[in-house]
Amino acid sequence: MTNQQVIETYMIMGGIPYYLNDIRRGESIAVAAERMCFQDDGILKSEYDNLYKALYDNPQDHEMIVTTLATSRTGLNRQEIINKSKVLAGGPYQRAMDDLLLSGFITEEVTFGNKKKGSIYRLNDEYSIFYHRFIKQNKKYIPGIWFQISASQSYKIWTGYAFENIIYNHIGTIKSALGIASVFTETSVLNVMGTKEKEGFQINLIIDRKDATINICELKYYNASFEIDKKYAEALRSRKQKFITHTGTKKQVFTTLITNLGVVENPWSLEVVDKSLSFSDLL
Repeated sequence: MTNQQVIETYMIMGGIPYYLNDIRRGESIAVAAERMCFQDDGILKSEYDNLYKALYDNPQDHEMIVTTLATSRTGLNRQEIINKSKVLAGGPYQRAMDDLLLSGFITEEVTFGNKKKGSIYRLNDEYSIFYHRFIKQNKKYIPGIWFQISASQSYKIWTGYAFENIIYNHIGTIKSALGIASVFTETSVLNVMGTKEKEGFQINLIIDRKDATINICELKYYNASFEIDKKYAEALRSRKQKFITHTGTKKQVFTTLITNLGVVENPWSLEVVDKSLSFSDLL
């Protein structure tokens, strides 16, 4: 497989050996995805119905939490999950959430500068995300359905979300690629709501380092090498300044761009990006 095909495979089914073993020699990932996920005898078409039942004795609360988080790209806080999932607060919610966190289906992210409050929970399992986005609403198999889906806007939105998820699952590899594997770090997110006076902004990955440095990471999935233009360069420059002003940090702040196929080097990229990583850097 090419690097791009590896990414696409991982975004659909993660790194589960049982799933990967069903990909046939000489089969493109597009053909494999249609056969495995949408054809009536595909192993991933009905896998979700058994997945949580096989792991937990009473999986109803687990499944409701997962279903709720599957609809959110940026994650939800505790109260939002309870309100939307209808899982009872207290023991039922906490037991199910603890199970899902321990199993790695869900990750807990802290808000930058606020370790005690404001945790955000994200669905972490690639297959569960893919199931809720595409398989669940396409139970009736139509030949060529994956090729239709992959040309849609919902597919483009999903690829960005799924790529972000891969990055979140490989922070250690990101640190190694940045040359800071031995530096103690804390990762977080930041979502500042806008007001009438100030425009809001969002940073989906912050690597706060003990060497008095912070990497604010921009994650981009694109179908070619990503090219920064004047407008996007200004957006990156503005986001960095907003972060510094909002947090009051005295640390050095680097803008880091992580893409699947790399960044085209041009005057804009040289001006606003301190470090760029592509998927090949993470292998």
